[in-house]
Amino acid sequence: MIAKTSSGRRFAALGDYLARGRSGTETDRVAWTASRNLGTDDPQLAAALMQATARQSAAVQTPVYHLTISFDPGDRVTPEQIQAVADRVLRDLGLAAHQALMVAHNDRVHAHVHIMVNRVHPETGVAWERWKDRPVIERALREEERALGLREVAGRLAPAPEREAAATVGNAVDGSRRLERIQDRAFDDRVRALLPELRAACSWNDLQATLAAHGLRTEGKGQGLVITDGEHEVKASRVGRDLSLRRLEERFGTPYPNREQLNGSPTAREARLGSAAAEFAATAREYVRVDALTRQQGRVEQELELLHAQRLRFEHSAHSVARAHEAFDRALQHVFRDPAAAAQQVRTTERASSANEVERLLRDEPQRFGALRTTDRPRAFGLLIADDDSSARASARSAAIDWRTLNEREAEAAKAVAAYVQTADAQMRDAFAAVYRAPSHAVPAFEQAVANAGSEAALDVLAKSPDRFGSLRSPGTPAAVARLDWADLAERARRALEARAVTSSELAREHTERAIGRAEGRRRDLRAAIDGAPRQKILRTSLNRAVRRLEPNELRALRTVLTSPQSALLFKARSAVRDAALGRDEPER
Repeated sequence: MIAKTSSGRRFAALGDYLARGRSGTETDRVAWTASRNLGTDDPQLAAALMQATARQSAAVQTPVYHLTISFDPGDRVTPEQIQAVADRVLRDLGLAAHQALMVAHNDRVHAHVHIMVNRVHPETGVAWERWKDRPVIERALREEERALGLREVAGRLAPAPEREAAATVGNAVDGSRRLERIQDRAFDDRVRALLPELRAACSWNDLQATLAAHGLRTEGKGQGLVITDGEHEVKASRVGRDLSLRRLEERFGTPYPNREQLNGSPTAREARLGSAAAEFAATAREYVRVDALTRQQGRVEQELELLHAQRLRFEHSAHSVARAHEAFDRALQHVFRDPAAAAQQVRTTERASSANEVERLLRDEPQRFGALRTTDRPRAFGLLIADDDSSARASARSAAIDWRTLNEREAEAAKAVAAYVQTADAQMRDAFAAVYRAPSHAVPAFEQAVANAGSEAALDVLAKSPDRFGSLRSPGTPAAVARLDWADLAERARRALEARAVTSSELAREHTERAIGRAEGRRRDLRAAIDGAPRQKILRTSLNRAVRRLEPNELRALRTVLTSPQSALLFKARSAVRDAALGRDEPER
């Protein structure tokens, strides 16, 4: 057995990957799941529970511990045996009482299980330290291999006797790895030698034909392309920057033919279409996705502009209130012997009566708030000394004006904060109305989930499985597009929930700063996604080309699989082709 470990910040990201893969659609690869100290084996809910537990220890920046155990392809192990091995490793590491989720995948020839562990103890809140975890893991795996009769794999950090016995095997493995690296470099050089031929290609077909003549082909991987012979591979952009996916799409004027490898597979009905109809459906799906990304980016930009303006407004409001406070405090120092006690009495009187009553008393009866400052004043030809509070009373009248100013500033700030909270709640309800058929039912269901499971768990469900709270308006929307709307919905819900705790301009400013940070993160993600996608001009050209090739029967079949936005693209493409045929081409914009 071989183990790999890593640490991370967010359980949600790892849980989503374990459940759905990098594309978000690879749910079939999950063989089974099991949990420890969680009460659920749902990866997304487990991730939310772990994140809530991790917040007990604010100092822990990387609460996620990810452990992967892989078995030899020849090992025939049952789920029970795999779980027993995982439990043994967790026990030896001192993690038996921690929250853990096991997810076994069947997408490899060898059995393997991923274990997502919370470093923060669910009861004590103390974080487990992973220092020297590798020797403990390898020792446990070696013992379990012998106990189960599995193939033994010598670990680099196995105990000394085992290292000695495994030295020969280890050297062989090291030699094998060196050989692999040499072979990889040789493969890279082999592909680079074809650069002149690859750069001469005028279309995707030319490129594929050139590669095929040398036993090579392209494959989509992540958001880019690799060139492979089936055994070795190299990033196309590493061979030459002008061979990156984006550059090739711009050069050929059409998106990568197998882009569904990168952005989701076609539906079962699309798979039965003819070549031209299938090309149109795939390109239309990609166009809708890119268009949704672009529109979402525009919304986030507008959102950021508004948030920055709100932050500046609250900064100004908080500063204005602070200045008024300082002016009032200075005024009290000229009136009262104990200005701090007087200020406290002012607030007590305000709560008992009103701000206007405080202003009247300061002006006419300042002694109600405490002993006034006095000065010695000689009387009766200097034979008597009297306390004179006339200066304090004059200052009290100025303090009354400062009090009125302070009260006005505080009232203005409170009004702005109340409007901000109400706006955040209204925006959340608008977002629910855009996603749900019956938002009046979905909102209470979400609020109940917040009360039962906590805001983080409820928000995670809202962003990933919103149908749990009610029927969606467009249940057939492609996942890549729908997830953008769901993310926007979850962000607006988060902002509304957090805004309910805002009671001052300073808290409102902090709230907007957090929202700005999240919005900037979303903007970065959207820009990266758009940069990795073909330009819409290229996609429109490809759509028009596919329409020209459509036969009447293909057109009828195509209409049965297109969504409303895709059907609109079909109408526009047919109009563009008809206008071109009649010489009515519109200038390219």
